[in-house]
Amino acid sequence: MRELEFACDNFYLVSDVLPFNSLLQMHAFLIELVENFVFTLPPGGIDIQRVPALLMVPMVRGKMHEGTQMPLCVSLVDE
Repeated sequence: MRELEFACDNFYLVSDVLPFNSLLQMHAFLIELVENFVFTLPPGGIDIQRVPALLMVPMVRGKMHEGTQMPLCVSLVDE
């Protein structure tokens, strides 16, 4: 019985570390995106509004029937 308890204790330790590792990977990925690309709204004056769903989601005003959208222009950073 003690072996089973020890195995369960180790499982909880690993399960607590895994989300932290995923968070670090996401952080590294976002840093690479922000350092290497420029994100801007498309020309033409798009009106983005926050809409409550299960979470707050972006939608283009007047195009709610098209669902969640966040149009962006992405270009490389000029060095």
